[in-house]
Amino acid sequence: MATKAGRMLGRGVAYALVFLGAFGVSLWRSLPYDEIASAVETRLQAQGLTLQVRGLGPGPWFGVRAESVKVEPPGLAVRVGVSGLEVWPSWARALRGRPALRFRAAAAGGTVEGEVGSYGRVPLDLSWADVALGQIPRPPPWKELPLAGQTDGSLSVDGLRQSALEARGRLQASFTGVRIGPGKVRGVPVPAVGLGDGVLEATLEGGRAEVREARFRGGDLEVLLTGAAVDLRRPLGRSPIKGGLVSLTPNQKVQEDLALLFALFPGSRSSDGRYTARIRGTLQAPRLLRR
Repeated sequence: MATKAGRMLGRGVAYALVFLGAFGVSLWRSLPYDEIASAVETRLQAQGLTLQVRGLGPGPWFGVRAESVKVEPPGLAVRVGVSGLEVWPSWARALRGRPALRFRAAAAGGTVEGEVGSYGRVPLDLSWADVALGQIPRPPPWKELPLAGQTDGSLSVDGLRQSALEARGRLQASFTGVRIGPGKVRGVPVPAVGLGDGVLEATLEGGRAEVREARFRGGDLEVLLTGAAVDLRRPLGRSPIKGGLVSLTPNQKVQEDLALLFALFPGSRSSDGRYTARIRGTLQAPRLLRR
């Protein structure tokens, strides 16, 4: 009798779980996604962030999917967009009491994916692959200058709950086949220049962003930037640049094409063919000074 009662109880629990699961799936699929997208857009717009979400609906793993998402950060004349965005709970972290969301999307010809947590200082881990530089929106006047090449990399930030001045972060990126021009910047002609392949490594901590190393090699113009630091301020363009050396090593063609630039460069060419200067000023108005 006890065994029969146990089987009946187990069967009842199973039926209940099936019912609850079916109810949950039905509820998840029937949510008013258009109204949710509109509410999120309105709320962020009140905070100065323009957001457009199109085709929001149910996604994998009890998540959501949007056909396209476009964001226009405040104070920047650019609009960043992704397509096929999927967001779903990180169930493994949820079981450990650290709720987080996983996401992936297509962006600028490549892919972007990562995870953002809602615990502690709110961490973010982001990675990207095969992103086309020419498809990344750029503010004026740089959008007038053609840019080619691809980039892979990662970004880790700890402290999204705080402002950017209090967050800690690390950026690592690699670049292949980078080429700029021909085009114009503020009406000034810029010839075609190949930078080749490069790497960038930067950190953010204590309100200071530091470029540990940025270099490009294998092209018409080799570039090396070391020791540059920026004390972050508001607005961001007025952040002062503290230290840093930039070195340019052109081949003969670029030496001739950019003759005016190198004639005005603060410092003569060294015996190894390199021009080197110190960087000062602000992000919106950097200056090159003699080393």
